[in-house]
Amino acid sequence: MRNILETLLYWLVCILHEYCLFIILTFAYITQIGYKGGLAGQLTNVIQDFDSTHKVVDEIRDDGNSLRAIRDHSTNLLIDPEVEIEVEEEEEEEEEEEEEEEEEEEEKEE
Repeated sequence: MRNILETLLYWLVCILHEYCLFIILTFAYITQIGYKGGLAGQLTNVIQDFDSTHKVVDEIRDDGNSLRAIRDHSTNLLIDPEVEIEVEEEEEEEEEEEEEEEEEEEEKEE
């Protein structure tokens, strides 16, 4: 009976030793301490970047020209920076027209 217990204890120690080595090597591989933050660090950075902005810059190819567009994943729409500029210009023009109309009305009242 004692031989069986000693044998089981021996195999248990051997198995634990192998698993400890495996766990240590796995941890070292995932973290890769001293090498660009390791795999875990890179994944953490990607997740933090995505969570903070919820926007990803996509490259779109159009007739050989590279256009940059921003995909807003909260609405799943492509936002082209040039289109946004045009919309802002139109809004400014509308505001200027409204101001001119108000000035004309004030002049008529006087």
